[in-house]
Amino acid sequence: MFARLDAAGTLTSNQIKIVAAAIIGDMLEFFDYFLIAFVLAFILKPWQLTGLQSAIILLSSGIGAILGAFIWGRIADLYGRRRVFMLTVLNFSIASGLLWFTPDNGWIYLSVMRFFVGFGVGGLYCVDLPLVQEFVPSRLRGFIGGIVTVFIPLGVMIASSFAAFFTAEIGWRGLFLIGLLPAAFTLVIRGWVPESPHWLLSQGRAEDARRSLAWALKVPAESLPLSDEMPTREHAAWSDLFKYPKSLAVSWMASIGAQTAGYGIILWAPTLFVLQLGVTPAYAAYMFVWVSLAGIIGRISFSLLSEWIGRRPSGLILGFGGMVCIISSRKSSSRSTNSTR
Repeated sequence: MFARLDAAGTLTSNQIKIVAAAIIGDMLEFFDYFLIAFVLAFILKPWQLTGLQSAIILLSSGIGAILGAFIWGRIADLYGRRRVFMLTVLNFSIASGLLWFTPDNGWIYLSVMRFFVGFGVGGLYCVDLPLVQEFVPSRLRGFIGGIVTVFIPLGVMIASSFAAFFTAEIGWRGLFLIGLLPAAFTLVIRGWVPESPHWLLSQGRAEDARRSLAWALKVPAESLPLSDEMPTREHAAWSDLFKYPKSLAVSWMASIGAQTAGYGIILWAPTLFVLQLGVTPAYAAYMFVWVSLAGIIGRISFSLLSEWIGRRPSGLILGFGGMVCIISSRKSSSRSTNSTR
């Protein structure tokens, strides 16, 4: 049955719908996730927030994302990818909408609700990409994964655009209320995304798996052969994660470094623009429209570069290039601050 999937020459319209749903889902989750970066720039001075309070507000969603990825990922293994896909979208959308009720100087309430936003975002991020890849030929999984993640900065761009051009009319609480809109996206998921055939087969539901895959490939279910023997479900021990400690350590360090630099800069940058450059919060958000555009171009460029020169050289260029840019921006910011003084 899955040999037919791998032998398919092009994606069907139904497979494209599944990919599009993942793209929209990632874009909307990062819209909600990074709204706080622009809101913090608006409330920092009126609320007289300290550096520690600001850091807790920003860090809370990251802690939530770690737990969300672990818990929602486990639930997805037990109860299915599609169901968790919809629940995580509802999770971060409703949590974001509830931030509309943030009281003045209520940085603790803000931090708690941001934890739940991150909880949902972490869950969706670890579910939607595997779901998509289980519906496409194995040879296209890397390319499709790149396509899905390329549009993540577009969510940041939309958030920065709303903050730049609509905050004066709707207020910063209104930005969070807009974050409730992705909840309606669950209707799209319900209509476009069936359950993963791989997960269905792992649950012993062979006929359901065949119907799901047949829908994606747009062929009659009867044309997909079923094996005489059901595959046995393997249970791996947690200790298996540590069979290759060097590879695991490199993966952890690279991921922690990249996420800390990338997410840290995006979350703090609008506030730093206000404090260091003396611009208004709205203009700081506007500047981030161009930063997000550069992020889209960068993702496309490095996706292509990894195919031309390999993943390892591309990773080295990306890592050291990012370091140079961060150091250069720090020196530029110092000169700007000194000149202002």
